[in-house]
Amino acid sequence: MSTKKSDADLDKIKTLRTMTGAGLMNCKEALKLKNGNIDEAVQYLKEKGLALANKKSSRLAKEGRIESYIHHNSRIGVLVEVNCETDFVAQTDELKAFAKEVALQVAACDTLRYINREDLNEEELRQLKIDLGIQESDKGSNEKLKECFLLDQTSLKNSSQTIRDRLQQAIAKLGENIRIARFVRFELGQ
Repeated sequence: MSTKKSDADLDKIKTLRTMTGAGLMNCKEALKLKNGNIDEAVQYLKEKGLALANKKSSRLAKEGRIESYIHHNSRIGVLVEVNCETDFVAQTDELKAFAKEVALQVAACDTLRYINREDLNEEELRQLKIDLGIQESDKGSNEKLKECFLLDQTSLKNSSQTIRDRLQQAIAKLGENIRIARFVRFELGQ
């Protein structure tokens, strides 16, 4: 009887880890705190990751890597700069994979203009709305705006997460401040 329960617990931990990218012990702790409820555990880990990301965001990220992506037909190319705190983390497979994921995301989204909405002041945001033809009374304005910001994009790798969520997971997993510094997208003839 206890073997079945421990197998079920292990399955929940594996599921939670797959869904969030969090470490095994963090998943186990979250499930214990949330009485085995996976949805609540996911939310708990997101909040914990956000707190961790906010704590690390003040640390200087001057190392990192530049990742590229060239689409199979050679009509789209992307360069992305992802920064972290140390050269050691910059060389890890996890950061390489995250940077590659971001490059692929940029290649797939021709509407992207900025990394983060918070990077714009009120006047720049107002001008962007004008450029997009968004009226203040426009109910779909938030969705149109989301198309312009990389961190608001739904992840191609996991459709239940945004790139912001994926970034927070990378910060939690690697234990350093990580930020997407800039990107450029080239499309033949554009």
